[in-house]
Amino acid sequence: MLSSYDVILFDADRTLFDTGAMEKEALQKLMRKMGRPYEETMPMTYYTINEGLWRRIETGELTRDYVRVERFRQFLSKYHLPGDAAEVNRTYLEIFQQCNLLIPGAELVCEKLSQENKRLAIITNGTASVQYARFALASITPYFSHVFVSEEVGVPKPQKAFFEAVLREMDIPDRRRVLIVGDSLTSDIKGGNNAGIDTCWFHPAGAQGTGDVHWEYEITALEQLLSIA
Repeated sequence: MLSSYDVILFDADRTLFDTGAMEKEALQKLMRKMGRPYEETMPMTYYTINEGLWRRIETGELTRDYVRVERFRQFLSKYHLPGDAAEVNRTYLEIFQQCNLLIPGAELVCEKLSQENKRLAIITNGTASVQYARFALASITPYFSHVFVSEEVGVPKPQKAFFEAVLREMDIPDRRRVLIVGDSLTSDIKGGNNAGIDTCWFHPAGAQGTGDVHWEYEITALEQLLSIA
């Protein structure tokens, strides 16, 4: 069990929620709604476009309102699909927020950590309305005392101010007792580095780390978190 940490801050997308599978399901339903054929390349195309744009939110280059529309402008253009990008985005989000698929082991890990009296919180850069709609449906929600969405905090991960707001709201005087668990090197791990908080990089595909970030732990399955001392 985690004996060194009292507080575990979990990223949401691709750490607790199986966002890739959810995006695929949402895109399939979106294409049916639009009366267009679904193509197997669509999830990876959407992910590549969306991920690139969201990273520019992290650096302050773009706003989330711009990205929500721009991602579908590029997506529709890629597949030569008609439609207003803003309207397609609204439809997609309505579908996506009803998808509720967890990463294998997420519920078990959250349950066991909670039984050990660990304080659990979610930290996410996602859209507030979408995130809360998903959390309301998720079986893991009762294990979390706090949910922090960058849209409400006012700054995104990896900015230090985001994590300072989390520590302040949760009344955590000693950040050495906190562990961040996330899949994103540029958002979660770099954010922990910026704030002086230990991190655990979750990469189920066995990716190689790059860049100027460092982490205290790395895991390829969430259950491995339970053996970190």
